[in-house]
Amino acid sequence: MRLQKNGGKAVMPVLKETQPENREILLQASGIKRVFGRGDTAVTALSDIHLAVPRGSVVALKGRSGSGKTTLLNVLSTLDDPTEGSVQFEGREITGLSAKARNELRRRDIGLIFQAYGLVPLMSALENVEFGLRIAGSSKAGREDAEWALERVGMKDRMKHRPPELSGGEQQRVAIARAIVHKPKLLIADEPTAELDSRMGLQVIRLFRELVLSSGMTILLTTHDPGIMELVDHVIALEDGTIVSQTINASPLT
Repeated sequence: MRLQKNGGKAVMPVLKETQPENREILLQASGIKRVFGRGDTAVTALSDIHLAVPRGSVVALKGRSGSGKTTLLNVLSTLDDPTEGSVQFEGREITGLSAKARNELRRRDIGLIFQAYGLVPLMSALENVEFGLRIAGSSKAGREDAEWALERVGMKDRMKHRPPELSGGEQQRVAIARAIVHKPKLLIADEPTAELDSRMGLQVIRLFRELVLSSGMTILLTTHDPGIMELVDHVIALEDGTIVSQTINASPLT
């Protein structure tokens, strides 16, 4: 990690209160509301959410547990429909798609990383990634693509090991490899560093930056780690289901 220098003094990156700069927007949400239950038992998890995710950026949703981060990710990834509002992906409305169309979108263009790694214990790292390709319905599923993904996350030399033989950080890297093996345009990660120590968490975020630079991938993640805010391009803060600030990191640390 490096700090910018100014007259020999270290200067922390500046977070500016603003909207995303004038770049191509990959993912956009307008007026999102999500209510669970009905009547007196109804709970509003999200209210009046408006956001735009620029292509080729790393964007973090921050907020305490219960702020609505995971619910918003589920809506943005089409795992859940909003009660009100719309989501557009590359300018195309994806709210209300059929189950088949949603699955096709995720198989083709969106990679998902959940808090639970979801690796198959009896499969090697390579087999887990290949399995991810088969689940995605790739007609070209093969070892070469799986090895490419594992190499991208620095796990090619451990590809024959099974999850129980890997550390938590290594398992997370395999989960990332499985999520990027079909080369998605958008990678969505729910608390990808929650179970990692600070060193491994930093490595994961640096890996995300490398993916953005090398392949043009766009990454949207959730976190409650303040240290990560210094490493991403955009920070969107949620509180009680609403966005309370959207900022651009003028000089993210690397």
